[in-house]
Amino acid sequence: MTVKPGFGVERLHLRQSADQLRSGFGTPKKRRKTGSFREYWLYPEKRFDCIVSRRSGVVLSLFLHRGNPFLGTEIFGANEDQVREMFSKPDLDGGGFTAVTGDYVGRWLSYDQGIGFDFNVSGKVETVSIFAPKRSAKAKKTASHRQPHEQQIAALRTH
Repeated sequence: MTVKPGFGVERLHLRQSADQLRSGFGTPKKRRKTGSFREYWLYPEKRFDCIVSRRSGVVLSLFLHRGNPFLGTEIFGANEDQVREMFSKPDLDGGGFTAVTGDYVGRWLSYDQGIGFDFNVSGKVETVSIFAPKRSAKAKKTASHRQPHEQQIAALRTH
């Protein structure tokens, strides 16, 4: 089964209703509120978690953990260089240090197309996150954008 950035997989995907989620996977082992409009649904035995909107009742984000049957084993054996080779340069990255508490904060990579990867202390993918793709901001229209194409070319030639 192939994971699609910004979507998920066929049986588990973004915008899936809470009723569909319960119908396909049962009641979550644990539910935890995050803020006033979101709730984590934890399915540790099925190796995934998700964030469900308390307003709309749809899945907003997915977290597929090592051993998740939807992804197979190859992605969880990948290191950071291999992920970068598959997905190119990430839009955001961070982590990779030990906090003063002694806890390891793993490396992570995030792509605007709606996928992220968290790495364990061994440098292997531990979790694949699926989220809504980042929308690009619309370019502001200026007077030059409204000029006919020929005028824009002519203006460039005179400079």
